[in-house]
Amino acid sequence: FIAGLKNASQATQQMATQVSSAMKLAKNAAIGFAGGFIGAFSVNILQQRIQEAFDYGDAIVDLSDRTDAATKTIQEFRYAAQLSGSSVESADAAIDKFAMNLGKAQRPGSAMNKVFAELGVKSSDTTVALRQTMDGISKLGTVTQRNQKTIEIFGKSAGDLTLLMSGGAKGFDALAEAARGYGL
Repeated sequence: FIAGLKNASQATQQMATQVSSAMKLAKNAAIGFAGGFIGAFSVNILQQRIQEAFDYGDAIVDLSDRTDAATKTIQEFRYAAQLSGSSVESADAAIDKFAMNLGKAQRPGSAMNKVFAELGVKSSDTTVALRQTMDGISKLGTVTQRNQKTIEIFGKSAGDLTLLMSGGAKGFDALAEAARGYGL
């Protein structure tokens, strides 16, 4: 929990730095135009951006607490999902459902145990198992099979994550690297 909180704190600090830079530009513009109205407007925007940064960090920590996924993995998954045409909400719901199904898979002989085994998932660690699942799905022969397994494991809301899954862990890593390049 503490590590997740620290990661979320770092994410929040990064967002605050970005907001601070934007606010410096806004402040300079406000000074150039006409003080009072624009200055008050800028303070309101700054307050909104800071609140958004805190909400963003809180949501990541909450999801990490529920799923035991690393906060870094959640941030990267969100970004990769968005680049793949999905939404943050769908990504979060997919991770929630994945963690629930991974828990079910820990019961030998259960249906989910068989599904994960077929994909070559050996870990019970959410972050590691997520990568193994992506690799397993990417190796399935047809788009229909990849879509079916993605929805079975990640839930109905993951229908738009099939593009992300088809790249496997390497595809995910490439998108995660892009996220890091943007400071996320």
